[in-house]
Amino acid sequence: MNKQNAELTAKKIMLADDHALFREGLKRILADVGFKNIVEATNGKEAIDLAIIEQPDLILMDIYMPAMNGVEATRHISQKYPNIIVVMLTVCQEDKLLAEALLAGAQGFLTKSMRSYQIIESLNKIIKGNITISIPITRNLLDMLSNKKNQIAKQPYDGLDTAKITHREKEVLIEIAKGHSNKEISQLLFISEHTVKNHVRSILDKMNVKSRTHAVSKALAMGIISHYHGPNKK
Repeated sequence: MNKQNAELTAKKIMLADDHALFREGLKRILADVGFKNIVEATNGKEAIDLAIIEQPDLILMDIYMPAMNGVEATRHISQKYPNIIVVMLTVCQEDKLLAEALLAGAQGFLTKSMRSYQIIESLNKIIKGNITISIPITRNLLDMLSNKKNQIAKQPYDGLDTAKITHREKEVLIEIAKGHSNKEISQLLFISEHTVKNHVRSILDKMNVKSRTHAVSKALAMGIISHYHGPNKK
């Protein structure tokens, strides 16, 4: 097993997809890189039930499933178990659904057309807190997220005073949205990496979220930051 995958493969993972053949293929890929604790769900309702019993660290969630779709299941799981990382599996690029999934608590998107090594690389980044979205980010999607009057998957934000987010925290949020690591943010803002970590922790606490991705999507939906800057192109 590759040493760099050790942290990832030690986690319990759930595959939630109604297509048995796809689950079998993905399970084989995960087992090949070292995953030993893999559970499976065939629909969104089953994913919620299994999340209660199995308490996985990571869920790969299909969007379209019977009984309950992946977006609704993600919303239920993220609200009850915010420490579970949910990553959406998709073949679609429908902006409304993608916006709903982000606001529901999804921490990334992986397309079903990705190669196996790309999936593993993406999952390694996600568990380290990086934002991973393997689909083109359209202007329409950004407008949906950044328009605070938009009612798509609007979650209740009771108790969150946006004025509590400081100017420096907004700067950190913008750099997170660009896909920068804590080290890169420290260099860009001329502050220590320890200070960046404190700002990130403060942002997550104030916004009542558990991931950097959810913090960015929620900040856009609430108008805390006015537009998504996107990862810098190399």
